Amino acid sequence: MTSSLFELAIKDDLEIIPSFLPYDDAMAEVPTNTQHALRCVRRLVLGNTGVNVGGFQITALIIRRDLEESGFTNSTIDNLLDPADPQDTARALSLLMTMQNLGNPAPGSTPRFCATWEALRNLGSLRFELGGTQE
Repeated sequence: MTSSLFELAIKDDLEIIPSFLPYDDAMAEVPTNTQHALRCVRRLVLGNTGVNVGGFQITALIIRRDLEESGFTNSTIDNLLDPADPQDTARALSLLMTMQNLGNPAPGSTPRFCATWEALRNLGSLRFELGGTQE
């Protein structure tokens, strides 16, 4: 599945997502192949084994822990990690944006925790590679 995602990402005709808010009507204008890529990334990240980023295995449990550490409510985390509609492209993008925008880990965090936190932010920055920009 990873190789097909890579092939999709390098296609010459992959269009760039315009800037938009995650729940904006502009999501309807996002190219279908880009929406599919966002949903594939979400499924990979939240799958049973997660994904390996820089030597760190990122799973839904790790994402949940780090979002809790950042002060997100359980309701918000549940909404990001287990939306009612698994095909919800806006939520897939929102999850990547949330991970990419994590602040710094709490002072006194272990080096391993800090490295995992950075891996999460790097994974979230994949949204730029797929064209999902919003500043």
